[in-house]
Amino acid sequence: MTRIWKVYSQASLILRITIALVLGVVVGLAGGEPVAVWLAPLGDLLLRLLTFLIVPIVLFTLMVGVNQSREGSAGRIGGKVFGYYLASSALAIMVGLTIATLFNPGSGMRLEEEASFSVPDNPGVVDALLNIVPDNIIGAFVELNMLGIIFTALVFGIALLKMRQSQHQQAMGERLFGVIEALNAVTLKVMSGCCTMYLLGYLRLSLKR
Repeated sequence: MTRIWKVYSQASLILRITIALVLGVVVGLAGGEPVAVWLAPLGDLLLRLLTFLIVPIVLFTLMVGVNQSREGSAGRIGGKVFGYYLASSALAIMVGLTIATLFNPGSGMRLEEEASFSVPDNPGVVDALLNIVPDNIIGAFVELNMLGIIFTALVFGIALLKMRQSQHQQAMGERLFGVIEALNAVTLKVMSGCCTMYLLGYLRLSLKR
């Protein structure tokens, strides 16, 4: 058993997730609802761990990445990060719409006639661009505003890079970069430890389906 766990812990993250999803389908078919209820806390714990690590991973990784690049390429890195995030979000929306069209979720459900709901306003392009700049850094972290977090990481990362290149603030910038680099290493170490939960966590999430 120890040998199997050692091989699993050394496998890639994609392979671990695939193994967990396959095991989830098998265990779900064999054990049914009782097994799903028993493993429910593990899936909830995985979601909490992922949410717990989102902010430090994005913040410290981007700040370190900007400071490990050349001065002229810092802006290009920021543009690529925003472009990748927007492209991946658009892809996720298209996949969601496609799945909703194919499987028509919610069909057959009946809503009470007196039930009412409000549709949120669709912000314009200008408002969407303005929302990239958070009016409150702490609020962006609490609300998991990813564009705001990315913007914050890039702005502070570029400012730190300028400090390290400044003749008067170089020593201070280098010390601060050392702290950020250490925090990034600690965050990645915590994430590596959390990877041991991925098997049971994704197993539970696949049982939910």
